[in-house]
Amino acid sequence: MSWHRRRQIITLLFGAGIALLIALAGVSVYLDNQAVKRSAELSQIRDHTDAAQRVLVALVDIETGVRGYLITGESSYLAPLFRGRDQITNLRAVMGPEIDPWSAPGYSELTLAQLMTRRQNLIDSLLETARVKGFNMAREELRLGESKFLMDRMRAVLTYKINMFEEEADRTQRSADYYAELHSFLVVASLGIAILFSIAQFFLFRSEVSGRGAVEQVLRRRNEDRHQVTEMSTALQLADSRHEAYAIIASFARRMMTEVSGVLYVYTASRDQLTRVAQWSRKGEAHTFAEQLHPQECWGLRQGSRHDGCAGESGAATDAAPITCRHLDGEDELGPYACIPIVGRGQILGMLHLRGEILRRRKTAAVLDDTIERLTDQLSLSLTNIELREKLENMALRDGLTGLYNRRFLDETLERDLSKLQRDRKSGAVLLLDVDHFKRFNDTHGHQAGDEALRRVGTALLASVRQSDVVCRYGGEEFLVFLPDCNTAQATAKAEKIRAAVPGTSMTMGERVIPSVTISIGLAMFPAHAQTRALLLQMADRALYQAKAAGRNRVVVAGPEPTPAPVAAPAEAAK
Repeated sequence: MSWHRRRQIITLLFGAGIALLIALAGVSVYLDNQAVKRSAELSQIRDHTDAAQRVLVALVDIETGVRGYLITGESSYLAPLFRGRDQITNLRAVMGPEIDPWSAPGYSELTLAQLMTRRQNLIDSLLETARVKGFNMAREELRLGESKFLMDRMRAVLTYKINMFEEEADRTQRSADYYAELHSFLVVASLGIAILFSIAQFFLFRSEVSGRGAVEQVLRRRNEDRHQVTEMSTALQLADSRHEAYAIIASFARRMMTEVSGVLYVYTASRDQLTRVAQWSRKGEAHTFAEQLHPQECWGLRQGSRHDGCAGESGAATDAAPITCRHLDGEDELGPYACIPIVGRGQILGMLHLRGEILRRRKTAAVLDDTIERLTDQLSLSLTNIELREKLENMALRDGLTGLYNRRFLDETLERDLSKLQRDRKSGAVLLLDVDHFKRFNDTHGHQAGDEALRRVGTALLASVRQSDVVCRYGGEEFLVFLPDCNTAQATAKAEKIRAAVPGTSMTMGERVIPSVTISIGLAMFPAHAQTRALLLQMADRALYQAKAAGRNRVVVAGPEPTPAPVAAPAEAAK
């Protein structure tokens, strides 16, 4: 999961957690208000129940007081009556609007206030009868009157209201208990959800911190790679040869990709195969890389893009392809590898071959892939620069027609080589060659044939000399050969060999056969004939002039009076 996506999830969870907690807080406040409301209702119901019970007790006291007074005639029995009346009066003064309308539907249509008024009138009448007519008359009136009827109706109304209040109190209590339980549940749930969100955010934050650490590590490695690439680029610009450049590449690749071993292959000039130019091994590992390989042996080169292989392994063990490049045939315990073509100027310049366990999974190799990309980009640029620099050097130091060194190269190196011979007390020779009758050949057979003749002469010269000898095109149809560390006899024999080799080359232009050319050679020895470059070239030029004057196709050794060397038969000269 990307860091940006993880941050979005954290923000969403944080917002959802806050919204949920706010919603739970709102619900909790609502439930708490409902619980308080139910508690208030329950308190009111209990007040009503208590009032009904107190009224019933007061009515019983009044009934008891009246009956006791009428039976005994003792005025002391009137105390409960007065007490009950006071209690009812007080209750009606406080709760009259609430208790007066009470009734018992289906049993008594009269309200409690009406019943109590009639009851009060009846009691007043009984007391008046007892006072005026006597207790016997009052008792008879009590027995025959509606006292019992009124008392039963009031008792029924109060009992009905008490039962109703108890049922309502029970319902209200259950409702209050439900809201209280729901409130408690929501509080616990809120705490649980808050804890879960906190845990989720903790892990996400920890993951984000780890991700940021990984990102910082990647960025740190990228910066280090950029620094290494910059250093390598600077070093490659200062390299004065391919060999030194390849050594620099191997050194920096080892520092930049410590997780893998690798080798760099580049195309040869003929582009029919690649040769190994740089390699490095991971610490504690030793790999044997092929010295050379053909493009068709590598899947990466054939498809022109990166190829990841794992020597036949596939499936869950690796992300690599199950096919193996043929240039790895015979490798034991090869493991995962990668072949990355290096492309520059629209063509493949080489191939970077890497090996290491980190390549088994593309996910684990993601950080290394960035390094590989930067390195291959720099290698592409560096190999292109090396090739262009060599071409420029060849253009500056070599003749474009024959491929031989040009006069500029001769001027730079001959002075140095002569100084070395003088320091080592050795001798050397300069051969100045000229193609005989070249102007006539050019006019007769055309400039194209003349160019081909010069190329064939250059090829014959290269085939006839040592690797340490220097062959240059001196100008026009003139060539120069410098033979270090040789005496006059050796130089003369070499000159004769060259002179005999040139006519032995056959030339054709399409279907037309062109006759061979011959050369004349002037030979001057260092330090016997001259001890400076200019004088040595002058002596060789004088000897060449003498060779042409003597009839051409011959070798003349410089001297006070140059003498032509005997002309040998072609077969003998070739020896």
